[in-house]
Amino acid sequence: MKVYESSEYKDWLLLISSYSYISKASELLIKLGNDEVLYLPVNNVNVGKVTQPGYGYTIGNITSMIPSVDVDYYSSVYELTSENINKIDSLGIKKIRLSNGTSYKDKTFEYNSLGKFLRKCYKNILKRLENPLKKKGLFDDF
Repeated sequence: MKVYESSEYKDWLLLISSYSYISKASELLIKLGNDEVLYLPVNNVNVGKVTQPGYGYTIGNITSMIPSVDVDYYSSVYELTSENINKIDSLGIKKIRLSNGTSYKDKTFEYNSLGKFLRKCYKNILKRLENPLKKKGLFDDF
């Protein structure tokens, strides 16, 4: 969870990242504890590269080495409204579904683990926004 704040508004965002392809037209469904479904269209998708480390394994007296490889890493952003955040906070999350247009992936969360994590993030962010960091100017004490 992330927030962008200005003097007039706060934009709350949910970030999802994956090694699997995420389409620029992806959609996210969040099933709440009461089976209500929140629909979130993608706001932005970014593709970066990360290095998966190499490894070795031994079978008998033969050792094989797999070299490290650069792979695509997808990050997508979905906008959350205050109403959505309040529903997640009060009802919890049972399941999410991420669609890429032609296929989708489901993830079920036992014991509302994702909802609890997002609630904690939300409260920590609000607390941090109440006490902003004191910024030192570029030219202070130069």
